[in-house]
Amino acid sequence: MDIEELMNSCLSQEHLPISRYMVDWMNGYLDFIKRDTDLKWENGNPVTDMDILKRLMSCKSDEEIWSLMSKGIGDIKALFLWYKGMDVSPILEDATGIPCYYEKDDDKAEQMLNYLLDESTGAIEAVKKEAANLKLMSEAIKEQSDK
Repeated sequence: MDIEELMNSCLSQEHLPISRYMVDWMNGYLDFIKRDTDLKWENGNPVTDMDILKRLMSCKSDEEIWSLMSKGIGDIKALFLWYKGMDVSPILEDATGIPCYYEKDDDKAEQMLNYLLDESTGAIEAVKKEAANLKLMSEAIKEQSDK
């Protein structure tokens, strides 16, 4: 089974948490495959696109998706912006004419950052740093909107 077939099968599995993100992922707004090319699983095997897709298909909650992201897999900033209902890639929309169908959920955005910053999740340092930067950005935006 190739990657496109597996992604399309995710769309038909509406009960899977990853299904909610599939349209915007396939349109280029989200990325759950992005990673350092040298990244390895706990057993030392290289992380492949197919491995990631199989693991995403087995996730039963957003927290399980975030757990995968805590290892350095996926685009945390894009997912955060998606949750916030902010432009993930305005250039992409201008170029393709295909809108992002994000589901604005400020609480989910904050939950994701808190999850990634929680020491018990075991997020790698690069992920914790990115989550901390996004949290600062979120607080600054909230502060501006409160004025």
